[in-house]
Parts: sequence; C-alpha cells; structure tokens
Amino acid sequence: MNKVLVIGRLTADPIVKISANGSNIVSFTIASRDNMNKEKSYFFPVTVFNNPANFVAKYIKKADYVAVDGRLTKRSYVDKDGKTVFITEIVADSVNSLSSSKNEQSQNNPILENAFSELKKSSPIKSNEEDEELSFLDEENKN
Repeated sequence: MNKVLVIGRLTADPIVKISANGSNIVSFTIASRDNMNKEKSYFFPVTVFNNPANFVAKYIKKADYVAVDGRLTKRSYVDKDGKTVFITEIVADSVNSLSSSKNEQSQNNPILENAFSELKKSSPIKSNEEDEELSFLDEENKN
C-alpha cells in the first residue's frame, strides 16, 4: 500500500496550471517538522489534480497549515541541458486546511479526521509552536 499523510505549511503560494482538457493542476511544496528532532524540517513537493486542485487554487496560500493525504510517486524528465532529472513527489488525493479560518472549507476525509484527532490527543498544537514554524518561511524570503 502506498499511502502518505503529511502535515505542514506551504513554503510558497501554489502554482496553478491548466491541463489540455481544461482542468486545474496545482503544485506546491509543504514543509514539515521532524517529530523527534524539532530543529529538522522536511520539504515535500506535492501535485494535486481535479477537485482537490480546485480547492487548493481557491483557498490555500503560502504559510497555510495543511494536511496532505496521497501517494508517493516518481517521475523523470530531461531538462534544457539534456540531463535527466528524477523527482519524488506526493500526488495528493485530498488537501485539508488546518488553518483556523479555513477549517469549515476543508474537504471531509474520515481518514484525515481520525489522524487529526489522534494527533491532537498525543501532541496538542500550541499557537506559539505554529508561529515558530513560520519563522523559517520569513527568513527564507529575506534572502
């Protein structure tokens, strides 16, 4: 089974592209802290199609706190210099906003709802922790 659930913040506004058939394809990167080592962060590229892509394009922006539920995929392409580039990314089945103002707009996903409730029981999120997570985004933009 190939299943990924990542909770974190967007590092930049989502990039929206239109496919040949006219549907949205949205991509973004999510930054997530390591549970064991709070000083370590991971960055995951995410691609979203169909209805979840429409939700992300409309409601999600840089620094929003989201949960991404999907699967890991690998792809490759040849860049302009002729080199083959390999990419491992998450293809999202759903993206749920965990930012308080957008919670009512999130897609309903029972798997994520159960995961969130378990996460809240084991390690409640405090507002100052959320602010600390944003600090690396602010520092990144100064450069």
